Amino acid sequence: MYTERSRDNFVIETPIGYNIDEFSYLYDKYDNEFEMYHSKHGIPLGLEVVYNPNILKEPIIQYWIRYFEKIGFKFNFEKDESMPGSGQAGFQLVRTNFQEEAVKVDIHQDNFRPAGLIIPLSFPQRIQWYDNEDNLLYDHNYTKITFINAGGQRHGVGYSPEPRWQFQLDCFNSWDEIKEIVQISLS
Repeated sequence: MYTERSRDNFVIETPIGYNIDEFSYLYDKYDNEFEMYHSKHGIPLGLEVVYNPNILKEPIIQYWIRYFEKIGFKFNFEKDESMPGSGQAGFQLVRTNFQEEAVKVDIHQDNFRPAGLIIPLSFPQRIQWYDNEDNLLYDHNYTKITFINAGGQRHGVGYSPEPRWQFQLDCFNSWDEIKEIVQISLS
């Protein structure tokens, strides 16, 4: 299926420690602002996000943005109105509530961001990577702050009854730059 050497084509885990509890208040504070993603057929996916720019002013989010910018990561928090339907503003607070096995995040490749910086806030949670024929290449279980190759590789999220909470930042470094920064600055 995959080799350990090819794994870094999909994800790069960081060795950075963090306290999940420092993020938990965000889910109470922004509870009524979550928006449901829908399939191309209008079916709710069970994936909800908040794009409220006030999240970027939260002390815990400010801390992590400054931390990663200081070592060379590029973010953009201007909502791109030229990409209708993307809903992207460079960040998102995420939660899932998959009610049935048919619900999942379809296999896709992001066009609006090269990579994502994922801070997992619940466990377990997984993401899968696929080839052009939808054959599974790699199944990743988040355990740490992780960069995902969202723009360079096809990925999706399979059904899981477990809640999936995370905070994401869109990262605008190339995948090779991300690998280099992590290796030099975070090893």
